[in-house]
Amino acid sequence: NEKEIMTLKGHVKVIYKTQFFEADFIEINFKKKQASLRGHVNIQTTTYNIGGQEIILDYDNNQALIYYGFVQSNNVRFQGDLIEKQNDTEFYVDNADYTTCSNCPATWSFEGTRIRAELGGYAYIKNSFLKVGGLPLFWLPYLAVPLKSERQTGLLTPEIGYIRNRRVVVTQSF
Repeated sequence: NEKEIMTLKGHVKVIYKTQFFEADFIEINFKKKQASLRGHVNIQTTTYNIGGQEIILDYDNNQALIYYGFVQSNNVRFQGDLIEKQNDTEFYVDNADYTTCSNCPATWSFEGTRIRAELGGYAYIKNSFLKVGGLPLFWLPYLAVPLKSERQTGLLTPEIGYIRNRRVVVTQSF
């Protein structure tokens, strides 16, 4: 029409460049080069998968606002109330949760008030809690975790054990 707006309803599937969109409702504004996706939203690319209740997508600049959604790249998954997608690799997440667990619900995760994540780089989590089995165990004011798949130097998870006549033993590997 003259407004250059297309409305699609039902189980809608759209392919645009290297992205695949799925939703119950999609409204595309061709003038603004934006799409509003609602209901069972899923966006797949070659490097990540995004889902949520609603996504406002600027498909020309590759930016988005994701409401009550998640971003998953390989085994890395973060989710939150609002995710700002800045480009293909950079995301800001409010009321966030980060994990690499593939089980649902996650065995462990870091929950924080805000995450700045760069796929292939690091995730920076503010006001974070380590949660195990859904229970908060340990608070950290700031945490940086790698979102890289290549090997790197650093401390590994501490191990706690028991040796007869020595009682409890804690080891820290590098």
